[in-house]
Amino acid sequence: MRIILVRHGETASNRERLALGRNDVALNELGRQQAARVAGSLARDAARGLAIEAIYTSPLLRTRQTAEAIEAALGCPTLEAPDLIEMDVGATDGLTGSELRERYPSFLREWWSEGAAESKMPGGGESLADVQARAWTVVERLQAEHPPEAAVVAVTHNFVIRTLVCRILGVDLAGFRRFEQDLASITRIEFRGNRSVVTALNETCHLAGLDTEPPYRHPR
Repeated sequence: MRIILVRHGETASNRERLALGRNDVALNELGRQQAARVAGSLARDAARGLAIEAIYTSPLLRTRQTAEAIEAALGCPTLEAPDLIEMDVGATDGLTGSELRERYPSFLREWWSEGAAESKMPGGGESLADVQARAWTVVERLQAEHPPEAAVVAVTHNFVIRTLVCRILGVDLAGFRRFEQDLASITRIEFRGNRSVVTALNETCHLAGLDTEPPYRHPR
């Protein structure tokens, strides 16, 4: 089967380069345009014969809005999957890079080290390993509930997609920065018997001509 991972469109928090976990923010105008482009791209896939059976979404507003645009284009049902929710980034949610550096320097040193996988976000947040474990349960459930020839869409978040790709590629979670996951990007994975394959990573051609998020500067 195929799982099409979609990252939500842009929000004001993304535009302002704020740390964003479970703060429940809506898409901005650009984010809504991006969601429409994702929906158009997937509708073209369906017209070419891709059997998309369902859309699964994180419960947060930005993903639900993105999923609604896809549902309108495809006409298939949208189901909520709570374990697709973004990483709980604890007390860092909504902070700027400079605020992160000022308040949590020891955490940031660990976050940028080889031990990043088990590093818990300050204030009771999750680790990358936590995110990967719960998100993989969704992958297993979708494989069990849909036939091998089916495709489903999962609308989710940056860290969820990165940790899933790391697992499929056999990359240590501390290496999650070795690839990009842009807003409103599409990443495609296939399960062929006992094998899992990434067939497209951070696909963004459908966004041509739209603005993009500002360049990221990590808070070291």
